[in-house]
Amino acid sequence: MKEPEPQVGLLTPIVLGKDEMNLAEYPLSILTHRIPRNRKTYSFTQRITDHQGTVIKQSWSVLGSDKYGLPTPYDDDVLIDLLYCYKEQKPQGKKIHFCLYKLCQIMQKTLSKREYDRMRDSLNRLTSTTIVATNCFYDNLAKSWVSEAFHLFDRYKLYQERKGRAASPHLSFVEMSAFFHQSVAVANYIKDLNLGIYYNLALPISKRLFRYLDKNRYKKSRYEEAVMRMASKLPLTYAYPSQVKQKLARAHEELLRHGYLANVTYDATREGEDKVIYDFTDGGAKIDGHPIADAKAASQLVLDFYARLTGQPDLAYQPASKEEALAQDYLTTYGPERSAFIVHHALLTAKAVDFPIQTFGGTKNFLPQALAAWEGHAETEQAKREADVRVDTQRRREREEQERRQHVAEIRAMLPEDVLTTLRHRAEEALATEGVARTRLGYEVLVKLKVDEFLEREYLPTDVSRGGGHAEITAI
Repeated sequence: MKEPEPQVGLLTPIVLGKDEMNLAEYPLSILTHRIPRNRKTYSFTQRITDHQGTVIKQSWSVLGSDKYGLPTPYDDDVLIDLLYCYKEQKPQGKKIHFCLYKLCQIMQKTLSKREYDRMRDSLNRLTSTTIVATNCFYDNLAKSWVSEAFHLFDRYKLYQERKGRAASPHLSFVEMSAFFHQSVAVANYIKDLNLGIYYNLALPISKRLFRYLDKNRYKKSRYEEAVMRMASKLPLTYAYPSQVKQKLARAHEELLRHGYLANVTYDATREGEDKVIYDFTDGGAKIDGHPIADAKAASQLVLDFYARLTGQPDLAYQPASKEEALAQDYLTTYGPERSAFIVHHALLTAKAVDFPIQTFGGTKNFLPQALAAWEGHAETEQAKREADVRVDTQRRREREEQERRQHVAEIRAMLPEDVLTTLRHRAEEALATEGVARTRLGYEVLVKLKVDEFLEREYLPTDVSRGGGHAEITAI
């Protein structure tokens, strides 16, 4: 199935929804809308070390019903939508009241029979899916890891809505299971989620990665994790890091385009595994825990525009309220660096097509062109950063290899001659077993390499031979 093209994020409003943090950490759906009919389950296991230093083995299994199958990415969208409705309603019991019109509005869908049918199918999957979680949930009240098999929702009641006759928003409802209600409403294991970003991401992998990173970025400007470990959480079922990186590439592009990520790089862990490093944008001031643009920065963006327009750096001008509002939208949606690029590029483009901009609001007319130009600019900068990382990684590996060889040489110098003679005989026997003749060109070099291999394996400490120690696995 052809993936949808990424959408350009054009000034989407900040709408704060909610996300249940366990479901942000562990996947509910497979990242495809077309799931084979014979596939009804998926699962993964891992080991973590919790804050008390205890190694915890976790397993997470999702079991779809025979009739409705496994959850899809669309079901994730509906679940996030329902949690937003729950946040808005009072009083808050186990029931989440909603109407299809409101669900479509938040998900940016047009109310139609097709969407009505899709939402009904989604509710069927959400109520029939079973999750078997071993040591995956942490109960804040009991201060304990919990193993349980459960549904998210026990039942729903959906009233039909037709054009011109919408159902009352208090009639349709879905009822949370006792376990899910305990996590959402009692333990309050939920977090804010920017729906303006979430519902404007085109790809399922982008949405899933956004939720996963947003849960793990708390009070951090950077987050990093081994590529294959993170892949199992999304889930991406590939055998090699290169395949995971290729799949993540378009998701990274979307999250960079929406101003959520500032940078994405790859490196290696101390064990030599591939890891991905995410740098988050700095949003400055916050409302309800969500970053917004600083008013002073917004005014300065407007002033910079008029300074470039008039050629007067010290222009005395008081930005209008509409101009400051637009500047705040730019800064909140795209971040300071990209916003400055947008304003500058809009002026240059307008001049090139002989369509001069007179006011700051005119920059909106050239926003698509500016964003397209930024993509090329960002790709060039990203390529430079990746090249620098590759060079640094190669230098580090060369340095580690040099240190390893030095250690081998030191061990060789300390060993008695009879031990070295024995090692040489073993090397010659091993080469003979491999079919290497003594008359082969470079035979003495091969013998030396084989002896070094024995020295490294039998005399060097493990951490030296591997170029580092074992990385410590941190708790979720």
